[in-house]
Amino acid sequence: MNRSSAGNRIRGYTVLGLLLLAAYLVQDIFALKWPWLAGMQTDENFKRLTGFLLAGYILHQWSLSLDRMKGPGSETKLSRHMAWGAWAPLVFYIHSHQIGYAYLFLLSSVFLANVTIGLLNHEVVGIHKKWYLVGWMVAHVSLSVMLVLLAGYHGFMAFYYQ
Repeated sequence: MNRSSAGNRIRGYTVLGLLLLAAYLVQDIFALKWPWLAGMQTDENFKRLTGFLLAGYILHQWSLSLDRMKGPGSETKLSRHMAWGAWAPLVFYIHSHQIGYAYLFLLSSVFLANVTIGLLNHEVVGIHKKWYLVGWMVAHVSLSVMLVLLAGYHGFMAFYYQ
């Protein structure tokens, strides 16, 4: 694959991700919702199922990242990580149409911030300086670790108090 087609694909993932992120934020800010989905999200079984799907999605993203460090085929794995990452706001929306409050606000904020940072990688922003690459990677990985910890806590709380 040449650099131009790879760049176009990355920009496509970024546009998709930013549109989905903007749509999620707009619907939350203006309290727009699909009544049938909002009704489903009040069902405990639906919340558990979508919570497991969201956890699986996050773990899948981690597995693609970790596989990338193993060597050959890393560009393909990075491309998959970016493609799947672009869909994150939609996956999150299926689980919850609200950002929430208290620790759920923190969890949602970390998730959405990590998606935003992921979408603003060096190829998209066009900054190829070492300081940006290192800072971006530290921020993205740190938020990813925080996300896993907060999601684990959320899962524990959700099942412990049911």
